[in-house]
Amino acid sequence: ENYGTISGSFGTILIGANDDAVYNNHVGTIYAPGARIGYYDSFRLFGGAASQGTFSQAGVASDQIGIHYTSPSLSGFQVYGSYHPSSNSDGGTDTNNPVFENADYYAIGASYNGDFGDFGFGISAGYTGDHPGGDLITVGANVSASGFTVAGSYENTDPTGPGNDRDEYAFGAQYSTGPWTIGGGFRDEETVGEQGAAWVTYGLAPGVLFTAGVEYSDANGVAGSDFGGLAFLTMRF
Repeated sequence: ENYGTISGSFGTILIGANDDAVYNNHVGTIYAPGARIGYYDSFRLFGGAASQGTFSQAGVASDQIGIHYTSPSLSGFQVYGSYHPSSNSDGGTDTNNPVFENADYYAIGASYNGDFGDFGFGISAGYTGDHPGGDLITVGANVSASGFTVAGSYENTDPTGPGNDRDEYAFGAQYSTGPWTIGGGFRDEETVGEQGAAWVTYGLAPGVLFTAGVEYSDANGVAGSDFGGLAFLTMRF
């Protein structure tokens, strides 16, 4: 990811290589710090065949070059969109994913995030069109109260054209108290497979987090499944 931004009362304009607007504003997924342990993301723990190349995530996480716009928040409401031209339009094939070399696509969406005392609520919806992997409809929501957060996602995509839609569901939850956070979730992608994860994070010092977790995936049509764990430090300044 590499980009520049301009922000003001008009909102934020971003130009460069970044995931699309629907992905960046989706509110229905819970991640461990750094997204290195997860049940619904593009940073899967495994390199095995059973977990690679088939699972998707909310919107498109491709770091495709494009131009993005996010509106100012109006009482918690925002709209956003991004346009990603063919990465081969300048002859430079500026992408880490060859599928985008000869394809333009766009993403549009809207979200609401609000707090009502100790209760928080968020919802987002987006559409990705002309995508080479099929058009996507994405919906997400989360609620939080007393340290608990519950989130859910739904996505519909047509990877091989109309009439071949594929549904995907994901659910996650986490609880935070003091320096501790415990989280996890599960997702099921029709005709593709299932993935799940769980983790615990401890705040060692301001900005320093220790996380340990496990992740499991089982892709339909691929022999075997993957299960493993990871422990890591995250430092934020």
